[in-house]
Amino acid sequence: MWDARTGVPFGAPLTGLGRYVRAIVVLPAEETRADPMLVVGSDTGLWQCAPDTGRTRQLMAGRIRALALTTSGYRGTRLAVATPQFVFMVDPYTGAVLNDPYELNVRPDGRRSLVVHALEEIPVSQEKSLLAIGQDGNRVPLLDADSLEVVGQLTGQGMGTSALQAFTNRDGQARVAVASRSGRGVRIFDPVTCEVQRHAPIRQSVASMALYDDDYDEPLLAVGSGVDGGIRLFDTCTGEQMSSLPTEHTKAVRGLAALGRKSSPLLASGSLDGTIRLWRPDRSNNLYEPVVDPSAEHVALVPQPVGPSRLISSDQHGSIRVHALETGLATRLLHDGINEPHGRISALAAAPGTPELAAAYTDGMLLALTGDGERRVLHGANDNPNYPHIRQLAFLPARPGRGLAMVAGFTDSAVAFLSLGDGSQLERMDWRYNNGSVRALAVAPSGAEEPLVAVAAKTVRLLQLGGAPTTALPSRIGFVHSLAFLTTGPAPLLVTGGADGAIRLWDPYSLRREALPALLGHQGKVSALAVLHRQDRSQPLLVSAGTDDTTIRVWDGYAGEEILRLVTGAPVTALAVQQPDTTGPDGNQSTVVFGSPNGIAAVAVHL
Repeated sequence: MWDARTGVPFGAPLTGLGRYVRAIVVLPAEETRADPMLVVGSDTGLWQCAPDTGRTRQLMAGRIRALALTTSGYRGTRLAVATPQFVFMVDPYTGAVLNDPYELNVRPDGRRSLVVHALEEIPVSQEKSLLAIGQDGNRVPLLDADSLEVVGQLTGQGMGTSALQAFTNRDGQARVAVASRSGRGVRIFDPVTCEVQRHAPIRQSVASMALYDDDYDEPLLAVGSGVDGGIRLFDTCTGEQMSSLPTEHTKAVRGLAALGRKSSPLLASGSLDGTIRLWRPDRSNNLYEPVVDPSAEHVALVPQPVGPSRLISSDQHGSIRVHALETGLATRLLHDGINEPHGRISALAAAPGTPELAAAYTDGMLLALTGDGERRVLHGANDNPNYPHIRQLAFLPARPGRGLAMVAGFTDSAVAFLSLGDGSQLERMDWRYNNGSVRALAVAPSGAEEPLVAVAAKTVRLLQLGGAPTTALPSRIGFVHSLAFLTTGPAPLLVTGGADGAIRLWDPYSLRREALPALLGHQGKVSALAVLHRQDRSQPLLVSAGTDDTTIRVWDGYAGEEILRLVTGAPVTALAVQQPDTTGPDGNQSTVVFGSPNGIAAVAVHL
């Protein structure tokens, strides 16, 4: 359970409920109990759960397919329960069965009962309500909620029903929306006459529905896609699409719920991609209105000769934006033609402590933007679209005899060291076998020697200009999506952010096992890592970001503790840290900048 306002878990986790929890309802508080309860249906039975304590009590055994709470009439709160064979009403407080069960229809071939996918109460008056059963086949039976006798049926579509949603229109008439499992869309019925309401066709694959009613005109129907993870809102009277939320889920949206009954309630969505997201839909956000791309796939901080650093970001269409870090206002760099079309930006990097910036594009172009306004083409565009291009970039500090340089990771797993002066290759390393695209790069701070470079593709290796690659990190850690170096004492620690959500710390000269315990907390992959220095701490802190759980976390890697968490509500793809200005009024304040498909933001870190 989660606090929807903050995204922070609350209460005790509910365990021991068995496999495949398919249904959950909130049981209102009764006179003798001030707190609501949860009733959960799984493959092992029906369970009553206390959210605050985590205590569970089994009300009945057996496989539960669907649940619906009924509150109309004089019998008080009852629970409709669907099993593989029957639908019946039970007392949700005691588990007692209240009437004879309704036996589900058998398939024409006689093999087994039709599988129930949804139950929905339809209040038709203060004294009476109906129970709709969404199941396999092209029929939706309507039962009297008191007697469970069949009073009608709705005509379904295709292979059966995936979701049901009852509502009342602005004239006070009961309606029910029926979603097809086979992707033929949604139909809205009058449950009293069983007639289809005339409306514009809602044709899309539907895995879930919820009523979004903000007390304005007709209620909206929120529909979760069963294919692309999209969420769309439709007018329940006309069937017209009113808005479309950003497609941030990557798999089917299997659950939707509106939170609150006041104006502009929140919409919560749960997906098979393992994430729960919160939305504030806006009726004015019409699908057909042009929207400026706000995305920030890459971010970088470029120091300026005078004043704060400039915040650089790139969107999905290849444009580079410049913002003043202290105000967030749009500004500019000295370079002309910075946004000439070269395709999508695949990598962006800034040189630490200098106003140098490099940008790589999917067409193979590599540009260097110097602090004095010079725009230098280090590599031209490729004519062949299938030619490998740069996926990751990082700067190497200047050394006697070579000046400032860059390391580039390509989509074919190759790694090249490039001179910033003319773009010439200082060294190139091609793996004997394809190691996949380079996902991440990190350069370790060093003294007079060439720095260590960590490269993450299918495996993670350490390189050094003019040296041989080291052995790879153990394959047991899985894919790594982000890298960083923590520098304390004579040797740095290599930090890896994994697809499993674990952050691991390694001694670069002993890669067989972790140097410190793993930092656990992210749900899903760790998409970005950065280092934060503070005067009041002897050791630097680690900043991490996750695309799936949409959080940014600050860690004390040496103590193994998470000390700060920010829930952004957006899949963060990039991080940058403005280290404290020791000469400023608050010499211990750092700024963390993060980018996502939703935009770019900067937050001050106070510890």
